[in-house]
Amino acid sequence: MRTKALTSKQLLSTILAITLLLTSTMTISSRTQAAAIPDTSWYYSNENSVTYTIYSADELAGLAQLVNNSDVDFEGKTIYLGSDVDLTEYGKNYDEGRGWIPIGFREFTGESGKYDGKPFKGTFDGNNHKITGGCSNFLW
Repeated sequence: MRTKALTSKQLLSTILAITLLLTSTMTISSRTQAAAIPDTSWYYSNENSVTYTIYSADELAGLAQLVNNSDVDFEGKTIYLGSDVDLTEYGKNYDEGRGWIPIGFREFTGESGKYDGKPFKGTFDGNNHKITGGCSNFLW
């Protein structure tokens, strides 16, 4: 059986292809590891976009933070889930024992006799992915 020696161009392109494959795999897996620090960079890097894709629990927590603590309600915008998300790091010990903070909320204000709050007004497309591991002790 004859073996054919690789040329330097073929060898270089093979090494480059393997490097790209390994780098993209590491990037995807690192995006799904939760640090329990809400990440809003996906939004602030392109505030004028009408679509966003969230890949991690930290980015999902960032969505909650944006809706609950700012004037961003995502009306007319779509959020896609780009991978399965595990909220375990946002469990019962997160945020002084409150656990996962919901995206948007309503609360009854006795003064006005109405429900006020910060609703999420956009479209959320789970894209056939799952959100698991959540625990919330959030008191309404």
